[in-house]
Amino acid sequence: MNRQPLLLLLLLSLFAVSCSVPRYIYAPSIPVTPFFEEKGEASLSGNYATPGQGDSQKSSGNGFDLQGAYAVTSKLAITANFSQRREKEAYSYIQDGRYDIFDSSVIKYRRQMFEAGIGYVVPVDRLKTVYLGVFAGFGGGKLTILDQGLDNNSSGYSRMYENRLLKWYIQPVVNAHAGRYFRFSLASRFSFVHYGSPQTSYTEEELRYYDFDRIRKKTLFISEPSMQMQFVIPDLEWLRLDGGLVFCGDPHKSAKLKSRFLTPFIGLSFHIPSYSQRQKKEDRF
Repeated sequence: MNRQPLLLLLLLSLFAVSCSVPRYIYAPSIPVTPFFEEKGEASLSGNYATPGQGDSQKSSGNGFDLQGAYAVTSKLAITANFSQRREKEAYSYIQDGRYDIFDSSVIKYRRQMFEAGIGYVVPVDRLKTVYLGVFAGFGGGKLTILDQGLDNNSSGYSRMYENRLLKWYIQPVVNAHAGRYFRFSLASRFSFVHYGSPQTSYTEEELRYYDFDRIRKKTLFISEPSMQMQFVIPDLEWLRLDGGLVFCGDPHKSAKLKSRFLTPFIGLSFHIPSYSQRQKKEDRF
């Protein structure tokens, strides 16, 4: 039996898969991990975030998160977060002097997500320098993909994909208060993200090609570990510098459906002290 045609077909299949352009269907928001100690504290934060480098020849992106938190009691806090991302990937794959179908393109992503949560945090040592807690919450948002490029006939095409997302999460945290001016947090968020029925100009064949049909009305599990540092500005203790990293696992076993693996961020927090904290500060003067 001549196995050469079968071997050639297998090699061509592997090459086609390796050249396939993925779609980034998820990017994490920045988790809210307030460093509260007393009832009545509050914080407002703004962070600049940049999704990590993609796998295209030219990758770029940026976004922001606006966050708020309030300590209902010394152990219970409520949180809210709004995130927005804009990303761009530019691909150019050529085989035998021709562009691979829908694998030579400029893809733009727009994402919005609003989240609200509640958390329970307690100190684990007498000096109250280490806190353990867990947060849980829900959210909703939208994913928009704009895809423009050339097909295998070198003809221009334009496609749009838009989907509504629902999200539930649970988030264990460890917060460390290392002295008066430094805070550090480790969080491990476990998210369940539901994708609805999309509005799209992709054909059914194209949806199957990119595996979009595999997330229609499906809920995906995504792991999002993160670390965050906070520096209190001396003599301006209401103003704090934030920075950190959010990691994210891929949402699906398909190689064509990916998450933004790494999201660095930096920003400012405005801390509103509790009534007792304000009284202590006044007593020092």
